[in-house]
Amino acid sequence: MSKDREENNIRITSRKPKADNFKRRTNRLKDQKFLDKRSVALWNMDQDAVRTPFERVSEDLNIETLIDFLKDSATARSMMFTRHEDLRTEIVFDEQTIVSQYYPSQNTIALNPDRPMAELACVLIKEMRRAAQFQKGHLYNPLNFAPDDAILVNRAQQADALMMAIRVGWELKLMGQKTMWEFMMASAFADVARTFEIHAQNDFRSLNDGRASRAAYDKWFEDHRMKIHDKRVIHQMLLEDTRYVEQRREHITALTDQMLFRIADAPSNGVNYMSLKGHPAPSHPDYMQVEDRSNANFLWFVKFERNFQEKECELMMEESLAMSAEIIDFGRRAMELRQR
Repeated sequence: MSKDREENNIRITSRKPKADNFKRRTNRLKDQKFLDKRSVALWNMDQDAVRTPFERVSEDLNIETLIDFLKDSATARSMMFTRHEDLRTEIVFDEQTIVSQYYPSQNTIALNPDRPMAELACVLIKEMRRAAQFQKGHLYNPLNFAPDDAILVNRAQQADALMMAIRVGWELKLMGQKTMWEFMMASAFADVARTFEIHAQNDFRSLNDGRASRAAYDKWFEDHRMKIHDKRVIHQMLLEDTRYVEQRREHITALTDQMLFRIADAPSNGVNYMSLKGHPAPSHPDYMQVEDRSNANFLWFVKFERNFQEKECELMMEESLAMSAEIIDFGRRAMELRQR
């Protein structure tokens, strides 16, 4: 190696990283003047966790504290407790769970304890919503439906769970507990929460007659947030162990508006926001349109493969019937020849 190249290498490898941009961003995040920004709000809510990996945010956080935090919401109480004040679903902390997960077979919700209280409250309500739907038989598996319907069912479930969490956050805010609502207003779905808030403030009756909830539900479909949820369910379709592509048409569940109405059943004696008049039907094509090009291509591939497999099965059946019709009974043929 030449001296010039050695000098070059020394100069390149010994260059110090530029930390000015990182320092400026850190100072900006710590500055309280910029709390309207989502990244800043999340920094300030979770800055204690930026210490060492897997270090607990708060040793005082436990299941009882989390439940007590949500008890002031009438919607949360009706979702979490039976008439005898027993929990409908078991709630546990599990550090191996990324954020939250509902396990229907054990009727258990697992939460990651290293998340902020407000986020845990939000995801707990969402999982409670899924648990309630499962217990009523309304937690439909999207893979039991045709591809386009599977996209719609998955979207409807995601939007409904978020809308329910927003409703609980608003009820807590009215009771003076603003932590959960402030977290929502600093999150990626702040536009959905803001839509609910506008309707609730303009007319308080919209809280109970379903208008605020339906407005928030419809708002969920107006952003690119559907992309990630569509991607997950499409990948499930393509996984070999699901055998989704090979499902026969007679094994597919037909999606109806009534099924989508059941997803939006009120947790108590409230109004089903999906059944309001003056809104598009829950199965309207606008709710299932896939605009992301990558997801649309994979979805087209799934539908093409399913149609191809069905046509192939039909052709094989026709061919086997034709061959069976051409089978010659040699014994009978021999008898006919002897008679002649």
